[in-house]
Amino acid sequence: MPRAFLILSVILLGLLARSDTVAPRQPVKMELISITLSPVNLNADRPAQKRVGKLEWVGGWHLRAKHARFGGISALFADKGQFTALSDLGALYTFSIDSAGKASPVAIAPLPEGCGKRRYKSDQDSESLARAAPGGPIWLGLEVWNQICRLSADAKRHEAILTPKAMSRWSHKNGAEAMTWLKDGRLAVFAESDPKSAAAPKPVALFSGDPTDRGTKVETARYLSPNGFRPVDAATLPDGRVLILNRRFGLPYNWAAVLVMVDPGQFHAGATIKGKEFARFVPPLITDNFEAIAVETTKDATHIWIASDDNFMFLQRNLLLKFKLID
Repeated sequence: MPRAFLILSVILLGLLARSDTVAPRQPVKMELISITLSPVNLNADRPAQKRVGKLEWVGGWHLRAKHARFGGISALFADKGQFTALSDLGALYTFSIDSAGKASPVAIAPLPEGCGKRRYKSDQDSESLARAAPGGPIWLGLEVWNQICRLSADAKRHEAILTPKAMSRWSHKNGAEAMTWLKDGRLAVFAESDPKSAAAPKPVALFSGDPTDRGTKVETARYLSPNGFRPVDAATLPDGRVLILNRRFGLPYNWAAVLVMVDPGQFHAGATIKGKEFARFVPPLITDNFEAIAVETTKDATHIWIASDDNFMFLQRNLLLKFKLID
């Protein structure tokens, strides 16, 4: 390996690691900020391309804000053009995008007291979000502590928090990364990696209901992600099938993502869950640190939204992509 290539790789890895450190930070505060949306293409080399796998390109934007606390989108919920996005800084963003591609101001709110600590970034490293229905409570996964926190529908109050026994031995670095409510009323929570082997199937906890209720039953399974990829988010389609977003980082500095589809019948105790590839994002298609996926349904179509986590680094972008499901 050339020496210059090796040095560059080490520097880039150091920058990535720095974005996940426990360095003290200023607490997020409630405020309203403006963002700008710059259109992007599915394939910059072939702007006419509108298809990837079983997804049809509708549009995409690079989200920018002159604000140090905007970014790090790790999970997403979408309904009728309204978005709730979760930042790994321990913040919730709410905003909307109209049919012309214009965004409303973003309301930034910190996670309420009781949902994680506030001194370090890792204490509120919130990586996953699930909402059973629009206007209902919000469940968050705190990765480092492998806790699940339930918030009120307006996200202003912490209602409950628990470290489920089924998740207590998950990795503190690659823990509760993805979650989604299944159509049968269960909640599936995915670890990003097995605590002993990155190559092993990833732990999955299947809760019979609200995971913050100590009376809720839980079963465990495993998820076999595509080779070299890790699960980072999941969303459930109206027919019950589950989309799982998987991400890969490679040197010197490149990202790839694979979206897989899983039949709901695979979600049972002791199962090794394996999906079928649905779409693959590799160059020359648009790529970045894709970490969030949401399903939005209308009378005419089912739309899939994918967002990226910029890690608050100049080398990455906050992307928001919209697709129509053509399966």
